[in-house]
Amino acid sequence: MDENMKLDVRQNYWRSIGLYVRKLYTAFTARRGETAMQHFWQSLESGFKDLK
Repeated sequence: MDENMKLDVRQNYWRSIGLYVRKLYTAFTARRGETAMQHFWQSLESGFKDLK
């Protein structure tokens, strides 16, 4: 694995984390409740399945 590939993987990793943090933030601000959290965890799970 060369340096460019490592950097690319790291960037994709942080980009996906940023995406989920943003989703979590919007879920909390939009409507605070269990449904928002459930939706967040479902999208988080499906996101990780996509990464595999």
